[in-house]
Amino acid sequence: MDRYPIRVTLLANAGVLIRYRDTALLLDGLFGRKDNPFSLLPPGCREAMLQGRPPFERLDYLLFTHYHPDHFDPEMVRALLERRRVKGLFYPKDESPAVQKLSRWLRQEGIPCVPLCRDTDRAAIQIEPDISVQAFMVPHLGEEYRSVPHVCYLLTFDGRRVLFTADSDYLHEDFSRLADTPLYAVFLNPLFYQAYYNTRLFHGHFDTDTLCVYHVPFPEDDGMHMQDMARRMPRGAADSGLRVLPLTEPMQQIEL
Repeated sequence: MDRYPIRVTLLANAGVLIRYRDTALLLDGLFGRKDNPFSLLPPGCREAMLQGRPPFERLDYLLFTHYHPDHFDPEMVRALLERRRVKGLFYPKDESPAVQKLSRWLRQEGIPCVPLCRDTDRAAIQIEPDISVQAFMVPHLGEEYRSVPHVCYLLTFDGRRVLFTADSDYLHEDFSRLADTPLYAVFLNPLFYQAYYNTRLFHGHFDTDTLCVYHVPFPEDDGMHMQDMARRMPRGAADSGLRVLPLTEPMQQIEL
């Protein structure tokens, strides 16, 4: 079987455009300016999405891990969908008024969507002949965000599984459900990446040889020095011969 590349373009934060063959998925890629503690979308990015300019000629599916201003802006989602139709949306059920308002509008417009909850946990949804989506309910890192519904995604491309962990609570979640699952690549934020080989912090393990470090503020926004964390190779990663791919620049592209 032909092995087609999985192309990933970083927008900002955990926002990535994933292109596989003729399908494009936008993950955590529609977020706004208000209360955004990380970086904004690159200049012109939102307008390119609305107008279908490169690299957004196709936008087939929108996926969101949780309702935080650096990941998901329901008003921006609606503005996009008023201009362009997609095949489907995935996002966690959330009682916040903004998400509820978007959900009502999606139902009125008949736009296919999957509100994620415990009932959908671990269910594999085949969205294309060669692509499936699984969402896992995982708590958000930090006690102050414990009430925020949060998912991570396991996306499978012709048998190759790629895990996006977003802001998962790696201190209390060991991902044991994936312990025996070969993963083509795992996307971690810098805090998770630095904790990955510290058994006092993370008690699990991923069966992968590729870690992609994302959700890194751009240099002008990087008060926590996460750029350095993303580029630093922990000894455990070096000893394991892992391939580590830092995603730190706007519109940076990698190929898996």
